[in-house]
Amino acid sequence: QSAHEKAMKDELEWVRKGAKARQSKSKARLQRFEELQSQEFQKRSETNEIYIPAGPRLGDNVIEFKNVSKGYGDRVLIDNLSFAMPKGAIVG
Repeated sequence: QSAHEKAMKDELEWVRKGAKARQSKSKARLQRFEELQSQEFQKRSETNEIYIPAGPRLGDNVIEFKNVSKGYGDRVLIDNLSFAMPKGAIVG
């Protein structure tokens, strides 16, 4: 099962890179990916699992605040807060 998952992950990464569909090797690889995907879909349907693929990495910052203020009524709790949290940062 883990070999199937690894193959699925590798093929999905290859597909996301934008393969040229005109090449015969690319066509065969796309067809194999579609087969793996349908097997994966069938397996998830049997177990009622929802698969959400990981999105692409978009940068080094996980979250960034600029000039954030927060308060309740007339009470100001945070005023003009700015910070960036890099990936791997520990909060708490």
